[in-house]
Amino acid sequence: MWAVVWATAIWALSVVCARAEPAAATSEVVYALKSGAAWRPPPLASSRSPRTTPGTTLPAFRVKATIATDARTLFELFMNTDVMETWAFGISDAQLVRQLTEGADLLYLYGDTPWPVRDRDMVVVRVGEMSADGQPFRAIWHCISDSSVPPRKDMVRVTSCDSEFLLRRIDAGSTALDYRVSIDPAGALPEWARRWFARKAPSETLASIVQRVKQMSERAGATTP
Repeated sequence: MWAVVWATAIWALSVVCARAEPAAATSEVVYALKSGAAWRPPPLASSRSPRTTPGTTLPAFRVKATIATDARTLFELFMNTDVMETWAFGISDAQLVRQLTEGADLLYLYGDTPWPVRDRDMVVVRVGEMSADGQPFRAIWHCISDSSVPPRKDMVRVTSCDSEFLLRRIDAGSTALDYRVSIDPAGALPEWARRWFARKAPSETLASIVQRVKQMSERAGATTP
């Protein structure tokens, strides 16, 4: 049963919210993909969250927490591809496919899953938004299909995932995080296993974020004279 833990966090996707509204132009951007499809970031999430993952019966989840760091540091953590595997539970490797705009890119994410469960991968549009006054606001991850990254025969391609991280500055040393996620791990997994990791992902990802921020703070303190 532990073998499927992996998929849980995989896609700990997305990031940010200050009190100010985002620049109007941000939500108007449409990201054209090589497949010929296009995707537009959704409007700012309301206080109500979807109860299921789109196109499935799997539950969607929302968790809130206060993170002991400033909003900009947290935002930069979420937007740093090189360290994604340190906090996004279940992600073994993350690669930049290409930059879409200044604040958006296309990522390839891979999860090394213990046998006998097949490894998973996904292609994600990641968007980082700033508020009109230049403060970190939110990050969004959305699974897409893109012809530049075709499915691999040795992996199961995850095609349904959405994550949104909203950040709100509390003070110089703390940030309110509102994390919403829905994911279908795909593949021939039993229904109980799919529901188990879909439910587990938010809490495991949040725990990893808290631990990563703690490590960053400890290292910063150790180098301060």
